[in-house]
Amino acid sequence: MDDDRQQTGSERSEAIRKLIRRAERHMDREEWDEVAELCYQVLALDPENENAANKLRLVYLQKDMLREMERQMFRMFDPEDDRPHQRRHKLGFSYRCLSRWSGWDEDCDEPPAGESPVLEEGRHHLIADYLLGEEGAYAAARQSFDQALAAAHDRRTVLYWLARLYAQHGYFAEAAETLEQMAALAPLSAEARRLYGEVRWWRDNDRYICWVL
Repeated sequence: MDDDRQQTGSERSEAIRKLIRRAERHMDREEWDEVAELCYQVLALDPENENAANKLRLVYLQKDMLREMERQMFRMFDPEDDRPHQRRHKLGFSYRCLSRWSGWDEDCDEPPAGESPVLEEGRHHLIADYLLGEEGAYAAARQSFDQALAAAHDRRTVLYWLARLYAQHGYFAEAAETLEQMAALAPLSAEARRLYGEVRWWRDNDRYICWVL
C-alpha cells in the first residue's frame, strides 16, 4: 500500500478484492478498527468504491463507537452550544480522532519554508472560522491562500499543506478539491491518495456521523 508505483487496472482491482475479503473476515469477528483501516486502504485505490464506503458507515454506527464518541463530544463541547460553526468543529475533531492517515505524524501547522507569509495569515483566519465562526474569517482565509498559491515557488507543496490544513479542521470538500488540484499537476503519492480517500469519504458521508447530528 505504501508503494508509489502506479498500478495497472487489473492489479488495482485484484488488490481491492483482497482488501475487501480481509475486511469482511474482520467484520465477522467484529474487529472494527481493522475493518476501518482496510476500507480506507481500498478508498486510497478507488475513492468511489461503494463497498468500502458502506462498510465504513457500518463501522461508525457500532454501539461502542457511538458511545465513545458521544463521551468525547460531551468532554470537548458544550451540548447547549448549537452555533452553526460548531458542527464543522465537531466533525473536524471527530475526523482527527478517527483518522488513520500516517501523515498526521508530521508537523502540519508550519507553512512550507520559503513560501509566502500570507499562508500563516490564512491559517489564522481559517482557525478563527473553525473555532469561533468569526464573520468573514473563511473568506479572508481563502483570499490569503489564493494569493499565496499565485506566488508559490512550489505549488504542489503549498497545495499539500493546504489539503492537510483543511482536512484536520473538517473542511473536507476543500481538502478534496485541493488534492484534486495537486493530481492535475502530477500523480498523487500513495500518502496523498490515502488522505484523498479519507477526506472524500468524510465529505460525502458526514450525515452518517450520528454523534454530531
